[in-house]
Amino acid sequence: MLKNIIKSPNDPRLYKVISLPNKLSCLLISDKETDKSAASIDVKVGQINDPVERPGLAHFLEHMLFLGTKKYPNQNDYSSYITSNSGSNNAYTALCNTNYFFDCSNSGFHGALDRFSQFFINPLFTESCTEREINAVHSEHEKNINSDVWRKMQLFRSSAVQNHPYNKFGTGNKQTLQHPTIRDDLLAFYNKYYSANIMKLVLYGKEDINTLEEWAHEMFSPVKNFDVNIPDIKEPAFTKENLGNFWKIFPIKDKDYMEFVWILENLDPHYKNNPARYISNLIGHEGKNSLLSYLIDEGLALELRTGYSTEMSLFTKFTINIQLTKKGLENYERVCRIVFQYLKMLREKGVEKRVFDEIKKVLQMKFDYKDKETPISYVTSLADNMQYYPIEDIIRLNYLMEEYKPELIQDTINKLSVDNMRVYLISKAVEKDCDKREKWYGTPYSCEPFTSQFKEMFYEPNVGRSHSGCTLDIPPPNIFIPNNFDLITQDFSTLPQYPQKIYQSDKMEIWFKQDNTFKQPKACMYLKLYCNDLGFGNQIETYLLLDIWVKLFNESLREMLYLASTAALTVSFSMDSEGPEVYISGFNDSMDKISVELFEKMKEFDPSNMKEYFENVHEKMLRNLKNFYKNQPYEQGVSFQNALM
Repeated sequence: MLKNIIKSPNDPRLYKVISLPNKLSCLLISDKETDKSAASIDVKVGQINDPVERPGLAHFLEHMLFLGTKKYPNQNDYSSYITSNSGSNNAYTALCNTNYFFDCSNSGFHGALDRFSQFFINPLFTESCTEREINAVHSEHEKNINSDVWRKMQLFRSSAVQNHPYNKFGTGNKQTLQHPTIRDDLLAFYNKYYSANIMKLVLYGKEDINTLEEWAHEMFSPVKNFDVNIPDIKEPAFTKENLGNFWKIFPIKDKDYMEFVWILENLDPHYKNNPARYISNLIGHEGKNSLLSYLIDEGLALELRTGYSTEMSLFTKFTINIQLTKKGLENYERVCRIVFQYLKMLREKGVEKRVFDEIKKVLQMKFDYKDKETPISYVTSLADNMQYYPIEDIIRLNYLMEEYKPELIQDTINKLSVDNMRVYLISKAVEKDCDKREKWYGTPYSCEPFTSQFKEMFYEPNVGRSHSGCTLDIPPPNIFIPNNFDLITQDFSTLPQYPQKIYQSDKMEIWFKQDNTFKQPKACMYLKLYCNDLGFGNQIETYLLLDIWVKLFNESLREMLYLASTAALTVSFSMDSEGPEVYISGFNDSMDKISVELFEKMKEFDPSNMKEYFENVHEKMLRNLKNFYKNQPYEQGVSFQNALM
C-alpha cells in the first residue's frame, strides 16, 4: 500500500500516489488554480551506467529520445506541439538518473502527455539523426570546456579510484561516441535499462485526480517492464590513497578560491535529522562570531559558501568554498588555519540544542507557509526525489529536521578530519605549479600529500582574536525569527480590490494593498528613491559610484541581512538607472524589526568609515568585469540586450 504524501497545511493541491500494472510509480497532483500543466518522468539510470567503452551513452540516449516515435514519427512533433501550446521541454542526465520534463497550457496537456509517453514505448532513434546528435552532444561538451564549474567537477570525478563508476566521463563527445556500432549500442542500452519498474512519473494538471489517474493508465501502462535491478555500488570511490592532499588548479576565470572538501559516509539514511545541515548552517553562517566575519575582518575573504551532496547513495561530499582577496591568496595558509580553528571550536563546544531548535523552527515555518512552486520545476524535483526517498516525505524533504540527536551531529563533526579531506587552491597565480592535465577538459593542476606540519596545523591551529577583536563562536540567537502567525483580518470580503494611497507629501507617497488572495501572515514592502537628476541612467561614472556605494552599504549590513535571510526574510538593496531600491518581504511579525534596523542603518551609513572594505569591493568589481567575457555566449547576449534596451 502506497502511503499518503505529507503536505503543507496551506497547500490546497490534491495529491495521490498510484502504481500502474507495469510497476511504474506515479504521483498525481491536481491544482484547480494552475495556469500551466507539467509532467516529468525520471529513469533510474545515468552516467555511471555507461558502458566503459562508451562514455556519454546515457546522455546521448537522452538526446536521441526526442527524435520521433512510432506513433508520432515526425522528429519535431513533440517539441513543436509543446511550443504551440505555450510550453517548454528539456531533460538532463545525472550520475544515477535521467529526467525528462515539460510544461504547457492546460488545454494542451492531454496531447502533450500522449506524445511524451511514446518516448518510453516506441521511440524510433532515427538513424539519419545519429551524426547530428553526436555533434550536439559534442557541442555541449565544447561549451562546457571553458566553464570552471564543469572542469572542477570532472577533475574531482577523474581523481576517484580508477575504473570506479564514479570515475567516468559522463557528458560524452565525438571521441567517445563516434563509433560504427553506436546506434546498436544505444538500442541495447535502452532495451536493457528503460524499464517501467525503475521509472517515476509526476503529472501536474488542472484536472481532478480521477481524470489524471485515467490519463496515467491510458498513456503510461504500455511502457514495458523488464523488472530491471540496478545494483547498489558498495566499493568506495575515495580512499586514503586519494584523500589527504593539497590541490592547485589553474582556472579559466580570474578568481581566487580555496575549497575544503570532505568525503563522509552516506548521510541519506539520516535525512530526517540531517546532521550535515546543522554543521553547514554554522560554518556557512555570516553573522556575528562567524567564520566569514573573521576572514573578512582580516581582509582575507570576500565570500564563503558551504554545501553538501550525496553522490550515488555511496558517500556524502561536504564542502566549504571561500572566495579570497589578493591578501587572502598571499596568506592562504592563514586562511586554512582560521578554518581549522573554527572546526576545532565546533568539536570542543559540542552540539547546542538551541541552534538545532532554531533551524528546525525556521524550516517548519517555511514548510507550513511555503509558496507554490512553478509546475515544471516542481514535477522535475519530485520525480527525482521519488527515486531515493519514502514517498510520504518527498514534498517536505528540504524542510526536515525532526529529532534532536546530538551524538549523531557530534560524530559527523568529528569526521571532518584531515584524513578524509582535500584542500584546493584555485587561482591564476598557481599556473607554474600545475604540472598535470585532466584528461577530458585539459585542466592544469597539481596534487601533493599534506605535509606533517599541515596535519599538525589542522588539530592545533592556534588562532586568537582578529585584529579588531572578532572571535570564532556559535552565533547568537536570531532576533528576526517570527513568533506570531495570526492574520490581521479574517474578513477578506470587505477589503479594497486595488492599492490605496494612504500618505502623500511633497517628497513622498505611500501606497498600501491589504492581501485578500493568498491569506498568509506575510507582507512585502518596496521603496524606490528617485534620483534621476544625478544621471544614474546616462553617466557611467555616476552609475559606478552608486554601484560601489550600494555594495559598501550591503557589506555594512551583511551580518544583519544574513540573520534576516535565515528567518525567511528577503531583503534587497539594489539600484537601477533612477536610483536605489529597497525590497523587503517575509512574515508580518518580522517586518517591523527588520524595517527599523534597515532604515536606521541607511540614515547613519557613512562610506568613509568603510575604507578597509573599499579595496575588496573595487577588486571584486574589476574581476567581475574582466570575467564577464568568459561567460557563456548566451549570458553575454542577455546582458548586452538589457543594456541596449
